[in-house]
Amino acid sequence: MITSQKQQINGLYEIALGRLRELSSQAHSKSGIIRFPLVFGKLCRNFCINKKQCWELLFALRECRVIEIVPYQGIKLMAME
Repeated sequence: MITSQKQQINGLYEIALGRLRELSSQAHSKSGIIRFPLVFGKLCRNFCINKKQCWELLFALRECRVIEIVPYQGIKLMAME
């Protein structure tokens, strides 16, 4: 469950964020951007979801301010407080 007031992430959202952190550590990008093909590949495979559902997940994580969506490129993990 995502609670916007506390910026706390639980359940599957926390697991998804963990998978994105794994990708971030593997990506050798100076900008910190994880490219969309990597994001969709990892999340769609791990959670057996389609691309549309993956977008919904990314938008939910963006609303919690844990990721930034970089148009036409990928996502960037935000610093956790």
